[in-house]
Amino acid sequence: MTLRPGLIALILLLALPAVAAGPGLPGVLAGVYKHRFANSDVQGEHYTSEDILEIVPVSADAAYFRLHLEFFNGHECGLDGVARQAGESLVYDGPADIDGRPCRLTLARRADGIHIFEDENGACRSQSCGMRGGYGYRSDNPADFTAAQRRTIRYLPRLLASEEYKSALAAYRARQPARSR
Repeated sequence: MTLRPGLIALILLLALPAVAAGPGLPGVLAGVYKHRFANSDVQGEHYTSEDILEIVPVSADAAYFRLHLEFFNGHECGLDGVARQAGESLVYDGPADIDGRPCRLTLARRADGIHIFEDENGACRSQSCGMRGGYGYRSDNPADFTAAQRRTIRYLPRLLASEEYKSALAAYRARQPARSR
Protein backbone atom coordinates (compact mmCIF):
# COMPACT_ATOMS: atom_id res chain seq x y z
CA MET A 1 0.00 0.00 0.00
CA THR A 2 1.49 3.33 -1.10
CA LEU A 3 0.45 6.52 0.65
CA ARG A 4 0.45 9.80 -1.22
CA PRO A 5 2.40 12.74 0.26
CA GLY A 6 -0.84 14.66 0.89
CA LEU A 7 -2.30 11.76 2.86
CA ILE A 8 0.91 11.38 4.86
CA ALA A 9 0.83 15.09 5.69
CA LEU A 10 -2.79 14.80 6.82
CA ILE A 11 -1.99 11.82 9.05
CA LEU A 12 0.95 13.68 10.60
CA LEU A 13 -1.17 16.77 11.08
CA LEU A 14 -3.88 14.85 12.91
CA ALA A 15 -1.35 13.02 15.06
CA LEU A 16 0.52 16.07 16.30
CA PRO A 17 -0.60 17.35 19.70
CA ALA A 18 0.74 20.82 18.85
CA VAL A 19 -2.09 21.34 16.41
CA ALA A 20 -4.87 20.01 18.63
CA ALA A 21 -4.42 22.68 21.25
CA GLY A 22 -8.08 23.26 22.04
CA PRO A 23 -9.58 26.53 23.18
CA GLY A 24 -7.51 29.48 24.32
CA LEU A 25 -5.85 32.51 22.82
CA PRO A 26 -3.25 30.44 20.89
CA GLY A 27 -6.04 28.69 19.01
CA VAL A 28 -7.86 31.96 18.36
CA LEU A 29 -4.75 33.66 16.94
CA ALA A 30 -3.37 30.62 15.07
CA GLY A 31 -2.36 31.27 11.48
CA VAL A 32 0.06 33.25 9.35
CA TYR A 33 -0.22 37.02 9.10
CA LYS A 34 1.45 38.88 6.26
CA HIS A 35 1.76 42.55 5.49
CA ARG A 36 3.40 43.79 2.26
CA PHE A 37 4.55 47.40 1.91
CA ALA A 38 6.71 49.71 -0.17
CA ASN A 39 10.26 50.07 1.14
CA SER A 40 13.53 51.68 0.04
CA ASP A 41 17.19 52.11 0.87
CA VAL A 42 19.68 54.97 1.20
CA GLN A 43 20.63 54.70 -2.49
CA GLY A 44 17.03 55.50 -3.44
CA GLU A 45 16.15 51.99 -4.60
CA HIS A 46 12.53 51.01 -4.06
CA TYR A 47 11.28 47.49 -3.40
CA THR A 48 8.46 45.60 -1.71
CA SER A 49 8.97 44.21 1.79
CA GLU A 50 6.88 41.75 3.75
CA ASP A 51 6.36 41.37 7.48
CA ILE A 52 5.33 37.88 8.61
CA LEU A 53 3.98 36.47 11.86
CA GLU A 54 3.26 32.76 12.29
CA ILE A 55 1.38 31.46 15.33
CA VAL A 56 0.98 27.72 15.99
CA PRO A 57 -0.66 26.48 19.21
CA VAL A 58 1.41 24.02 21.26
CA SER A 59 -1.16 23.83 24.08
CA ALA A 60 -4.31 25.67 25.14
CA ASP A 61 -2.18 28.39 26.76
CA ALA A 62 1.04 28.45 24.71
CA ALA A 63 1.97 29.00 21.06
CA TYR A 64 5.03 28.81 18.87
CA PHE A 65 5.58 32.06 16.98
CA ARG A 66 7.95 33.13 14.26
CA LEU A 67 8.30 36.81 13.53
CA HIS A 68 10.05 38.35 10.53
CA LEU A 69 9.92 42.15 10.18
CA GLU A 70 11.59 44.26 7.48
CA PHE A 71 12.71 47.88 7.76
CA PHE A 72 14.35 50.69 5.77
CA ASN A 73 17.65 49.88 4.05
CA GLY A 74 17.16 46.12 4.27
CA HIS A 75 17.35 45.83 8.03
CA GLU A 76 15.32 43.05 9.63
CA CYS A 77 14.13 41.58 12.92
CA GLY A 78 13.73 37.84 13.26
CA LEU A 79 12.62 36.05 16.39
CA ASP A 80 10.91 32.78 17.19
CA GLY A 81 10.01 30.86 20.31
CA VAL A 82 7.14 29.66 22.43
CA ALA A 83 5.03 32.30 24.17
CA ARG A 84 2.58 31.70 27.02
CA GLN A 85 -0.85 33.26 27.31
CA ALA A 86 -1.21 36.11 29.80
CA GLY A 87 -4.72 37.57 29.55
CA GLU A 88 -5.29 38.68 25.97
CA SER A 89 -1.58 38.45 25.11
CA LEU A 90 1.05 35.89 24.27
CA VAL A 91 4.26 36.66 26.18
CA TYR A 92 7.65 35.32 25.17
CA ASP A 93 10.38 35.22 27.79
CA GLY A 94 13.55 34.63 25.82
CA PRO A 95 17.18 34.45 26.80
CA ALA A 96 18.99 37.40 28.32
CA ASP A 97 21.16 39.52 26.06
CA ILE A 98 24.93 39.96 26.39
CA ASP A 99 24.37 42.55 29.16
CA GLY A 100 22.15 40.18 31.14
CA ARG A 101 18.90 41.98 30.30
CA PRO A 102 15.96 39.58 29.82
CA CYS A 103 14.13 39.49 26.49
CA ARG A 104 10.36 39.79 26.98
CA LEU A 105 8.24 40.19 23.85
CA THR A 106 4.47 40.60 23.94
CA LEU A 107 2.00 39.80 21.16
CA ALA A 108 -1.12 41.56 22.41
CA ARG A 109 -4.56 40.99 20.89
CA ARG A 110 -6.56 44.19 20.66
CA ALA A 111 -9.73 45.12 18.76
CA ASP A 112 -7.66 46.47 15.83
CA GLY A 113 -5.24 43.52 15.61
CA ILE A 114 -2.01 42.20 17.10
CA HIS A 115 0.38 44.67 18.72
CA ILE A 116 4.00 43.59 19.14
CA PHE A 117 6.18 45.25 21.75
CA GLU A 118 8.98 44.48 24.18
CA ASP A 119 10.17 45.67 27.56
CA GLU A 120 11.92 49.04 27.48
CA ASN A 121 15.30 47.42 28.11
CA GLY A 122 15.48 46.55 24.39
CA ALA A 123 16.98 43.09 24.98
CA CYS A 124 14.88 41.37 22.28
CA ARG A 125 15.85 44.05 19.75
CA SER A 126 19.55 43.82 20.58
CA GLN A 127 19.51 40.05 19.96
CA SER A 128 17.33 39.82 16.88
CA CYS A 129 17.24 43.07 14.90
CA GLY A 130 19.41 45.01 12.52
CA MET A 131 20.29 48.68 13.10
CA ARG A 132 16.96 50.18 11.97
CA GLY A 133 14.75 47.36 13.24
CA GLY A 134 12.80 47.11 16.45
CA TYR A 135 9.60 46.03 18.16
CA GLY A 136 8.45 49.17 19.95
CA TYR A 137 7.94 49.54 23.67
CA ARG A 138 4.27 50.52 23.92
CA SER A 139 1.08 48.55 23.56
CA ASP A 140 -0.84 51.55 22.20
CA ASN A 141 1.13 51.81 18.94
CA PRO A 142 -0.83 50.95 15.77
CA ALA A 143 -1.48 47.23 15.23
CA ASP A 144 1.38 45.38 13.56
CA PHE A 145 -1.00 42.81 12.03
CA THR A 146 -4.77 42.85 11.56
CA ALA A 147 -7.30 40.02 11.59
CA ALA A 148 -7.85 40.60 7.86
CA GLN A 149 -4.19 39.66 7.21
CA ARG A 150 -4.57 36.26 8.90
CA ARG A 151 -4.53 33.11 6.78
CA THR A 152 -4.40 29.38 7.46
CA ILE A 153 -0.87 27.98 7.48
CA ARG A 154 -0.96 25.70 4.45
CA TYR A 155 2.64 24.57 4.97
CA LEU A 156 2.10 23.43 8.56
CA PRO A 157 3.78 19.99 8.20
CA ARG A 158 6.92 21.69 6.86
CA LEU A 159 6.84 24.29 9.66
CA LEU A 160 6.42 21.60 12.33
CA ALA A 161 9.39 19.70 10.86
CA SER A 162 11.63 22.81 10.81
CA GLU A 163 14.69 23.13 13.03
CA GLU A 164 13.38 26.49 14.31
CA TYR A 165 10.16 24.91 15.57
CA LYS A 166 11.91 21.89 17.12
CA SER A 167 14.50 24.08 18.83
CA ALA A 168 11.90 26.52 20.19
CA LEU A 169 9.76 23.68 21.53
CA ALA A 170 12.76 21.98 23.16
CA ALA A 171 13.83 25.24 24.84
CA TYR A 172 10.28 25.85 26.06
CA ARG A 173 9.93 22.33 27.47
CA ALA A 174 13.33 22.59 29.19
CA ARG A 175 12.10 25.71 31.06
CA GLN A 176 8.92 23.98 32.30
CA PRO A 177 8.77 22.42 35.76
CA ALA A 178 9.11 18.62 35.68
CA ARG A 179 5.49 18.02 36.80
CA SER A 180 3.99 19.88 33.82
CA ARG A 181 5.94 18.05 31.09
